Amino acid sequence: MSKGKLIVYSGPSGVGKGTLRETITSVPEFKLKFSVSWTTRPIREGEVDSVHYHFVTKEQFKKAIAQDKFLEWEKYADNYYGTPLAPVLEAMENGDNILLEIEVKGQKQVLTKIPDAITIFILPPHIDVLRNRLSSRNTENELTLETRINIAELEIEEAKENNRYKHFIVNVDFETAKKELRDLIESELL
Repeated sequence: MSKGKLIVYSGPSGVGKGTLRETITSVPEFKLKFSVSWTTRPIREGEVDSVHYHFVTKEQFKKAIAQDKFLEWEKYADNYYGTPLAPVLEAMENGDNILLEIEVKGQKQVLTKIPDAITIFILPPHIDVLRNRLSSRNTENELTLETRINIAELEIEEAKENNRYKHFIVNVDFETAKKELRDLIESELL
């Protein structure tokens, strides 16, 4: 049995990562498993614990950091997010391909541990499009929205620096981005 590959999948909040992710994790021949991250942020309407995230307390998260149990972790908008290491390594050893949906800073951490990871960054066509998408969610107040936009601008700039990501997909419209992502994953895995 061949060892599975790791795909690091990033992009700013509101760019459509989750919706795009669902279209590729359902393709059986990709043998692609989504790594469920831990987070300390509150659960949103429609989310399911252990499906979208493992929702934990800050105390639980900090204890796992102290025990070096994460492949990567980050504090973002006053909440912690992280990828537990053991399930990722176990799945790859079993021949599964793993998809990590993580922030740019987390990508740096992953590449120090797994340098041959496949890296993909999803971009908005323009920052104003991203602002409109985030605003239409009605999940954040104006201050949080502006914080997310500022973070998004920094993430995009950082992702483009030094060729840190191998692949970029601009999500102008869902169908085109979906096809580009599927074709890319197919070329990398099959």
